[in-house]
Amino acid sequence: MVRFRWNRARRTAELLLGTAVMVAACDPFEVSDPARFTDDDVDQALDAVANGVEGAFQLVLDDYVINTALLGDEWQHTGTWAQYDELDHGRARYSNMGNVDGIMNAWLRARFSAEDALERFTRLAVPDTDAKTIRVKTAAAFVDLYLGEGWCEAPAEQGGPAVTDAQMYAQAIAKLTEAFNLAQQAS
Repeated sequence: MVRFRWNRARRTAELLLGTAVMVAACDPFEVSDPARFTDDDVDQALDAVANGVEGAFQLVLDDYVINTALLGDEWQHTGTWAQYDELDHGRARYSNMGNVDGIMNAWLRARFSAEDALERFTRLAVPDTDAKTIRVKTAAAFVDLYLGEGWCEAPAEQGGPAVTDAQMYAQAIAKLTEAFNLAQQAS
């Protein structure tokens, strides 16, 4: 029995020594990420920026349609996922883990990505009549439309106070009109 304990202690010591050698051989706090994008990289890929904004919009729209269809009895849940079952029975939970609050937050993130893209386009002097700019402005406008449609109040701007759904509609209409006019100018 003594010999068994000695082997276990020896193995533990070898493992600790090996770990210490490996940690000393490299800096554990320096992580290289060859796939990391810098701001300059993103500035060279503006089509990807516009596509990302539209992708964020479409991703939230998908969840929005599912949830509103289940809540409105247009669809019926027949599966086993509890969140869809809750919505199908009219139980919407407003929490960080729930569907409805998560969708509003996702809409706000999608709008922020559109605003961030528009700031980038302005900084790089991308014309307002460029297709990328129009696509991003349209996505931002539709986010406001769906926020007005789905919630009685929502922030009209990043970090701003909540406004009524009527004010969100007015903001959406103004943004959609601007995007439509720019699209007409750009043909």
